[in-house]
Amino acid sequence: LLDEPVGISTGSDGRIFIADTWNQRIQVFSEVSPEFFDAVQEWSVDAWYGQSLDNKPYMDADSGNLLCTTDPEGFRVLCFTQDGEFLLGWGGVFGQDDFQFSLISGIALGPDGKVWVVDSNNHRVMRFVPAFP
Repeated sequence: LLDEPVGISTGSDGRIFIADTWNQRIQVFSEVSPEFFDAVQEWSVDAWYGQSLDNKPYMDADSGNLLCTTDPEGFRVLCFTQDGEFLLGWGGVFGQDDFQFSLISGIALGPDGKVWVVDSNNHRVMRFVPAFP
């Protein structure tokens, strides 16, 4: 059962990724028929602890194998392979400096490997070029 599903994105292979907030996991669904999708995989996310209205994760998947999600109350970005292997995270500090966030309210993965993050309370959009392992 999903508990407060919020973020959603699609992979290049048609799988659907859902941020299952209060279960602290990403759940993956695959099409079984045109009317039905089945849960085929899940992985835990060490995030999304608070139940405030601001703590809603956003996520995006690229056309390759990358999926990034946000941890608004943890002030950070977490990136995984689309099979659930943790790759890299950054942020974790409240603030206005580089690599600090106040309220993350959106994320997008560019085709060129850049990660774009909206930081609403700091009135900015930040661009990152992560060095993924």
